[in-house]
Amino acid sequence: MHQAFTAALVSAAVFVSGCASPTALDRAIESADVDAWNRAAPGLLPALRAGQAVIVVEPQGGPGEIGLFTAYATPRIAATRRRTATHRHPLHAAPVGGTRSTRRQIAEQDELPGLEIAWFDNALDPYLIQVNGSAILAWLDPLSGLPAGDESVIVWSDTNSHGYVSLGRMAIDEGFAREEDMSLALLRDLHAEHTELIEALMLENPRYIFFRELGEDDSLQGSRGVPLVAGVSLATDPVHPTGTLLLLEPVDGSQPHLGLVHDGGAAIVGPQRVDRYLGRGDDAMSAAGQVVVPARVSRIVVPVGP
Repeated sequence: MHQAFTAALVSAAVFVSGCASPTALDRAIESADVDAWNRAAPGLLPALRAGQAVIVVEPQGGPGEIGLFTAYATPRIAATRRRTATHRHPLHAAPVGGTRSTRRQIAEQDELPGLEIAWFDNALDPYLIQVNGSAILAWLDPLSGLPAGDESVIVWSDTNSHGYVSLGRMAIDEGFAREEDMSLALLRDLHAEHTELIEALMLENPRYIFFRELGEDDSLQGSRGVPLVAGVSLATDPVHPTGTLLLLEPVDGSQPHLGLVHDGGAAIVGPQRVDRYLGRGDDAMSAAGQVVVPARVSRIVVPVGP
């Protein structure tokens, strides 16, 4: 996928046009993790640092348009492989032939018996895993409730093809929170304090995601089927083709970032909306929850051929 990028890195002066700042591009290149980039696109970042590319920076969404830069990660969440008195909330594998049933229909009519792949002790965890698209499941012994000592990675498999409605937006519209305060931590607090009301709002999102368990040799992939690399991979609107190189330039002057489009999601809409993958586990989840930054998004085009 990235061979076209690497093949295009010929000795030439760097040329930057459009609204993006050359300084921001330089800062992003200098701050990037070479090892992470080499796992995603070998040879690309060193060549950029050496100035060995013809680069055109095109503003996305129109001159002066400001988008939103957020982040996501793969959470580690405790679960059981079968239903227990405490773990009653499931995630499902995809049914053969798919389904158009809504989230409410699946929950209220128990439409997917036998397809449960994990059970959780609250309804918010499986909901957020669906929003996120992947998770590390730390298995519990169903009898003792203690850690069983093994883990599995589950990833997005299929959807019911319905549109996505944001739980955070619904909570704001219902007066539970202010827009500027909304975060993953706040959603968890709201669920703990107003469990029935928040779970009723969750059913208003008709979209439902199905999962599969990775084998030991499988890589963690996003919904576009591309392995995710922490600090490099981006989830975007389909307007950005897989493999597109983007520059994210926060308007507050904080560190700009380079990334490659590897993933997508129903909540990521528009050319100026970008979600950056930060990795696995609690630290990555905590860091991701802090990233909500207005930013300019510019596409880096590396011409191929003479």
